Amino acid sequence: MSERIYRLSLENVPLRIFYKNRRLVYVYCNENLARDLHIRPDGIRGKTDFDFYPVALAEKYRTDDKKVMRSGQIAETEDKHVKDGKEFVIQMIRTPVRDLKGNVIGVFGSFWNITEKVILIMESLQDEYQVLLDELAAGMGHEINNPVTGIINCAQILFNKSSEGSWERDLARRIIEEGNFIANTVHTLFACSRLRGTK
Repeated sequence: MSERIYRLSLENVPLRIFYKNRRLVYVYCNENLARDLHIRPDGIRGKTDFDFYPVALAEKYRTDDKKVMRSGQIAETEDKHVKDGKEFVIQMIRTPVRDLKGNVIGVFGSFWNITEKVILIMESLQDEYQVLLDELAAGMGHEINNPVTGIINCAQILFNKSSEGSWERDLARRIIEEGNFIANTVHTLFACSRLRGTK
């Protein structure tokens, strides 16, 4: 009865589960993993990762398995996994399997698809980053516009009080032009920031 309950648990949890022996040959997998591999669960026995995955991915899986067997420690990784031409991100937990004497005789693994979770996290980070950029743009716009406006006003006074053709008037004109260029640039950046915020 306990073995039946154990098997029911393995088959009904929303995980892909496998067991490999010390030679990293599959001994067992649950229905979820078998379905992904387009086989029956008993069809995995005697196979290796090279029977199901591209060479580079199979070699990575074997390297990770060997690390767990050497260290005797549980390891958790996130890997990219391709299924039916689509790329997924999976979270994998590998556990060393020991015999009664404590010798490592295989690897027990379980993994699940976290692609949507990763996408949501990336979107959230992107949104937070955009908010920070918008706040920075608004703050810089305020801090820059105030002194630039003062500079333009002072230059305008100098321009108005200086005589036609004098170097003072020419200098004031240049200051006003450059000041307006800075003010317009800041205004454009701030407008773009507000436009992104309304999307």
